Amino acid sequence: MFGLSYVDLLSSLSQIVTGRLLSDTQIRRISSTLVGKMFTDWLAEPKDERAIKERVEAARDHIASATKILGDLKFELEEKSTQLDVLVANAEAQRRKAEEYSALAQANAVTVKAIRAQIEEAVRDELGAQAGHGRRLRQTVSITSWILSLLLGAALGAHWSKVEAWVWRVFH
Repeated sequence: MFGLSYVDLLSSLSQIVTGRLLSDTQIRRISSTLVGKMFTDWLAEPKDERAIKERVEAARDHIASATKILGDLKFELEEKSTQLDVLVANAEAQRRKAEEYSALAQANAVTVKAIRAQIEEAVRDELGAQAGHGRRLRQTVSITSWILSLLLGAALGAHWSKVEAWVWRVFH
């Protein structure tokens, strides 16, 4: 009888130290039965096993979060890649247009220079013709106005004292 209670005492002490209510053999015997399999989740686990399971669950949560973040990043990178492809295509189209216009400009440069020279000559001739048109009339009017202003100035200078006296009488 003493041996049995000593075993019970050691079993109880080991359960207190490890934090288990049942020993490993007792847990295995209970969980091997059908009813025991249903209640194994309710049985106490050692602290280390619980901590490991919690860390594993936390790691799974972190992995799931990282997977979601990586998926989002991949989606954004694919969008940016598509946008860059569109920009490259637009830039290439603009470059081709610029090359076409450059080729046209070089091909027509000689023609443009010739046309410009002809237009400049035609404008010079037209301006000269317009300047010559009505020249005699302008010269006649200019000489007439010069002579008239000369005569008026001489008359005004000769009779200045009379003009001055008249202005004083009218305005004072």
